Amino acid sequence: MRKLKTLGTLLTITGLVIIFVSSIFPLIALPQTLVRKGPSVTFNDNIKYWIDIIGLPTIKKDTSFYLEIIGDKTGGLVVTVLSSKNGVVIAGSSPLISYLFDSNQKRFEVAPKTEMESEYIVSIVSIQNYYTITISSIWSPFDAYKTYLYPGLFTLPAGLLLLYYDNIQEKREKVIKESLNNPT
Repeated sequence: MRKLKTLGTLLTITGLVIIFVSSIFPLIALPQTLVRKGPSVTFNDNIKYWIDIIGLPTIKKDTSFYLEIIGDKTGGLVVTVLSSKNGVVIAGSSPLISYLFDSNQKRFEVAPKTEMESEYIVSIVSIQNYYTITISSIWSPFDAYKTYLYPGLFTLPAGLLLLYYDNIQEKREKVIKESLNNPT
């Protein structure tokens, strides 16, 4: 088999697979649970607070959204959940959750329904307090595959172009070979 034909076939099949995976897989939403401990810094005289941001993929409207945060000490935590698009908070949208711990509170748990279909950003401000956060909802574990759509859209035509060029080269070589074998 010819090298260009092999490469063209490989690129075409790869492009089709990438387009399929990046288009279909992100539509599959499954129950997910995310558990994180934070912050990842050591508090001292220079670092008195820390802000952690957790980005969540698209969650459909009216989906249950469970959040639990447990601090190592009482007080000193603020948690906010905001709608976003491409990692930027949607202007004018109200927070899904916004909560400031009381000075004697160590644990917070809430399970609202999402108000809109969007990505969500969870912001945790910890003031000299370590925490464990648990988030449960339904989202696609394959959401990051969406970013591969454009490489797939580039790979497919590149493969088809190589196949087309190889076909022209093959016909050209056939004509040259025939003319060399039959000199008239």
